[in-house]
Amino acid sequence: MKTCDSGGKLRLACAAGLFLCGALVASAVTIPSSSSIQKDGVWADLFARDFSNCEVEDGAWKFDAEGCLVPLKDRPIFTKASLSHYELEVVYAMGPKGNSGCLIYDTEHPRAKIEVQMQDDADPAYAATVEPHQISGSLYGHQAAFRRVAKRAGEWNTLRIFASGQRVRVVLNGVETANADLSLFVSDRVNPNGSKAPYYMFGQLPLAEIPTEGRVGFQGSHAGGEANVRIRSAKIRPLRVCGTDPSALERAAAADYARPVRPAGV
Repeated sequence: MKTCDSGGKLRLACAAGLFLCGALVASAVTIPSSSSIQKDGVWADLFARDFSNCEVEDGAWKFDAEGCLVPLKDRPIFTKASLSHYELEVVYAMGPKGNSGCLIYDTEHPRAKIEVQMQDDADPAYAATVEPHQISGSLYGHQAAFRRVAKRAGEWNTLRIFASGQRVRVVLNGVETANADLSLFVSDRVNPNGSKAPYYMFGQLPLAEIPTEGRVGFQGSHAGGEANVRIRSAKIRPLRVCGTDPSALERAAAADYARPVRPAGV
């Protein structure tokens, strides 16, 4: 049986293009001194094992015997810190019919929500009914996933999110699944490509108006049961920006994916 020890060496490297700029500007990450999240591009655990850097309801989440973070209720878990300009890496496995999501830029506004979907896409109940903007790796309800690449229930997925102001890029299992300029999402009813937004987004704050700094977290056990989702590792590090050109950050974040995108399912 695989353990959930996340101490193995991460192969994710800072993009080389970052160091070719004349000036490096530290990322705009608001980090309390008590937070375990480190500066200067160093990877750190998103959540402390004692939940000291979290905002979470008592008894809603736990670390299991193998060190995986699992929900016990349909209640979210968030960082206390308000964050921006970061790279997030999440290694997770869904349970059968599991449904969860990674939440970014959360400010506790009741109508402001950005979610990267995490679910058991292969389950027949989802495969037959969900829309492309509801499958894993999508910006839920806003931008459809480019490809369906989530693994089956019980298998480990690697999710990477690059959040840099109004640019959000999602890579699931080595394949880009979303890349959005939030400034273009100015309506709660019509998407930038002219398609209609799903009805459950009506009345929500347009993504263009959502602050680009906020808490990071996960939805709880949407599908019920402890096996809904298991998070083996959730790590974060600040991105570093070349000068003040926003496009430089996007180029730097993408440099690690200069190779051709793998075919879906490989």
